[in-house]
Amino acid sequence: MTDQEIPVLPLSSETQSQVSKSVCTPHFRSRRRGILNSAGATLLLTLLWSSISSVRNDGSTPGKFVQTTCYHIDDSNPVVTGRTLARPTLLAQFVENMGQWDGPFRFARRFDGLTAFVSDHGWSIELREGAEQWRRPSSGRPGFRAQNGQRAVKCCALRMEFLGANETSSFSGSVRSHANHNFFLGNDPRRWRAEVPCFAEVLSENVYPGVSVRMHGARGQLEYDLLLDPGADLSRVCILVEGARGIRIENGDLIIETSLGDIRQPRPATWIESSQRSIVCNYEIRGPSRFGFVAPGWKGENRLIIDPELVWSTLLGGRGFDIARAVDVDRSGLVTVTGETQSINFPTTLGAYDRTFNGTGSSTVLEFDIFVSRLDPRSKSADQLVHSTYLGGKGNFEVPAAVSVDGLSIVTLVGATDSADFPVTNNAYKQSYGAGLSKGFACQIDPRASGLAQLRYSSFLGGSSDDVATSLHVDSAGVMVIGGSSNSADFPVTPGAFATSIRGGEEGFVLRLDTRRVGTAQLVYSTFFGGSSGESVNALDVDLLGRITLGGSTTSADFPTTAGARDRVLNGASDGYLLVLDATRLGPAQLLYSSYLGGKDQDSVTGLVVGPVGQIVAVGSTHSTDFPASIGAVGPALKGGRDAFVVRIDPSAPAPTQLGYSTFLGGGADDAAFGVCVDSNGHIVVGGSTMSIDFPTTAGAYSPAYLGNRDAFVARIDAGKKGLSQLSYASYVGGAASVDSLLGLHLDESDTAFLFGNSTTSSTPFPTTLGAYSQKTAGGLDLFVCRVALGVPMFADRHRLLTRGAGVQNLTVQAGQQNARRTFQIFGALSTKPGVAIDGVTIPLNPDAYTRIALSGTNSPTWTGFRGTLDANGEAQAAFHLPPDLISTPPITLYHALVVFDSAGRVVMASHAVPLEIGHVEVRR
Repeated sequence: MTDQEIPVLPLSSETQSQVSKSVCTPHFRSRRRGILNSAGATLLLTLLWSSISSVRNDGSTPGKFVQTTCYHIDDSNPVVTGRTLARPTLLAQFVENMGQWDGPFRFARRFDGLTAFVSDHGWSIELREGAEQWRRPSSGRPGFRAQNGQRAVKCCALRMEFLGANETSSFSGSVRSHANHNFFLGNDPRRWRAEVPCFAEVLSENVYPGVSVRMHGARGQLEYDLLLDPGADLSRVCILVEGARGIRIENGDLIIETSLGDIRQPRPATWIESSQRSIVCNYEIRGPSRFGFVAPGWKGENRLIIDPELVWSTLLGGRGFDIARAVDVDRSGLVTVTGETQSINFPTTLGAYDRTFNGTGSSTVLEFDIFVSRLDPRSKSADQLVHSTYLGGKGNFEVPAAVSVDGLSIVTLVGATDSADFPVTNNAYKQSYGAGLSKGFACQIDPRASGLAQLRYSSFLGGSSDDVATSLHVDSAGVMVIGGSSNSADFPVTPGAFATSIRGGEEGFVLRLDTRRVGTAQLVYSTFFGGSSGESVNALDVDLLGRITLGGSTTSADFPTTAGARDRVLNGASDGYLLVLDATRLGPAQLLYSSYLGGKDQDSVTGLVVGPVGQIVAVGSTHSTDFPASIGAVGPALKGGRDAFVVRIDPSAPAPTQLGYSTFLGGGADDAAFGVCVDSNGHIVVGGSTMSIDFPTTAGAYSPAYLGNRDAFVARIDAGKKGLSQLSYASYVGGAASVDSLLGLHLDESDTAFLFGNSTTSSTPFPTTLGAYSQKTAGGLDLFVCRVALGVPMFADRHRLLTRGAGVQNLTVQAGQQNARRTFQIFGALSTKPGVAIDGVTIPLNPDAYTRIALSGTNSPTWTGFRGTLDANGEAQAAFHLPPDLISTPPITLYHALVVFDSAGRVVMASHAVPLEIGHVEVRR
């Protein structure tokens, strides 16, 4: 039995007899991982994921269950056709009720956040609020109390029934699973059931004449499809919702109001089966708690499929403070975000490394754990959270500072902890905490593994005093480059390092850690750098030659600088700095470039990126009126008490010309930048936070006006232009009453910006989209992750496919309502620059053989939706299908771009080129 929390599947008989009520009996979950306590053996049907030979309750003999009024599942010896099933799961199957349960239902299935019970003419769903920590009263009597004075988990139950349905119709299993389940209930063998079948789908035929209903799961959600034969009468379909507070239609979606909040059923996807042609289908309110469907474009001539999706979502965060610190987006389009959480009910996923908050739970101490969560923007609502885990010890804080995800989905993160019991692995470089108020750490998590095996690597970093790791880069071989600061005179450094001893109170460090080696040999390079006062390390990047560039702030007048650097003198109380090291050299020769950056007040570098030719683009914040700005910059002067800045520096140029571009960015209040990237056109994309009502924005921005309190911002700068024309895109992002702070950004391979940060609870919170994982805050401070188009009207769900098998790149067209009902075409090419100009619009593709192939195969089995008409919102869907069993070839990159035409056939707009790499499986050495 692994040290994981056992998931529970509530199937109380009381709930089944009262499914029409809006609030049902609470259900509870054990706080301790890996233990099914007595509470789990009285009112809960429990699913055991690992192989367990016995479950003890109430002191009875293992394997015998004395409670006949509760339900248990014994998955220890599943019957499976053809092979052994090591980890059976009920979550993905409809399990037939063959008398093992007393409830009046034919099938049961558990989804994330709800349980479905399928009966003859409909189904019931039981919704549960976020799990909390519970224990059974010491009296042992039925009933529960909350631990640490917390309130009970709320539940509600709904029933959905087809009114006027054929009385002889009923649901039956239609797609049989290979697994069976055995149920041994109580000590009466007459109640035992063996080889109970499971189904991926259940089907009820002729619910109405010519109308069948199919129930299944998709992306972790409960879905039901209406299948209408030619000539069927859609108007006869009427669904009664019992147990809801009300139903309404909002923006085309059906909203079911419950005591736990709204359930949103998005407008159903509807299509003609023979041609796969999509048509419009809308919900229609038919009376109190009744709804049906209207499809004006269907005349009954072909078979019609209507696919509503039942969605229930909650926030990425719990009831405490949840603070985002770092984000990365991998090639498959998954977003990984990490930070610290105070919430003991932060959402985690089944099979995660750690599903339990690790602090003491004391209300008098502010305690934080790390969270690592992966989100899939392609999915909807709760299913977007594909992996989420706690990480930490019993100390007061764990703070992750940087994260990186490689091509194998391995998540690497670094930060600081004060927990002596912070989890470390046997292959760690340093397994003991030692002394000091904090220690750096480096971890690798593999979400593809399960439970404890997910922690692939974890090690402390530091000496006998205080140490923190703040920045990270991971190369293609998995070697980590880590930056941070230390007060430890015995911080480990390697022979021949640039600086082998500490000079000031808090000194910068940078190291390389190769986890493929053993023990102390993992530290292949480590050095101090700094002056006699103090340094912070806020940003790090590694160029193609392996040279390490670092940025931060310093108060040291003797910070080491290089001859020929642009600025070798400390200008104010603190300055930013930029420093380049080459670890292949020895001693002082490792310092290739080092310069102060600032004016007479306080300045700090908070983000940087290094280009292919060694130019450094850095952002930060400044209070200095004399911070150097370029002539013709978008912001030539400081406007508020603190402004963001954006600079581009060429270390190889002579000192007077090293500063190739520099601008203030802000309004009359407080502004700061925290993230920077460079897009495929060489434009600088910067993100940060602002309190300025006059922050410069552009026409067509998501929000050109200040929203309130504090907003995030995102801007794109073309330094080759002059003045305000440099600002090709700039927008506020946030809620009207919330305080929203952006902490960083990431550009994916199609130049789409992902922003992350923190948002406070308010009446008008941070804006979310339909189908988002969460649409409201759960605690006082939660995190946000959002995707901003920056004017690019086409997104891809992934940018890489492998030749080992079939795959699909899905494209989402979002050209805006100004292009509603216009025609569009997606073109392809093998290269993008300089592109071709048509009707004054540059299409970023160079016509070639692939362009001709794409055109000749438009809407073939290889391309679907590449040509069509945008809907009323200016949106459409398309897909590129990679055929299976391709012969392995060197990787190749295809590019697709969207072109929109007006009614006269003229090109009116074009998207950026969206890349698709087709190649081999990525293998780490």
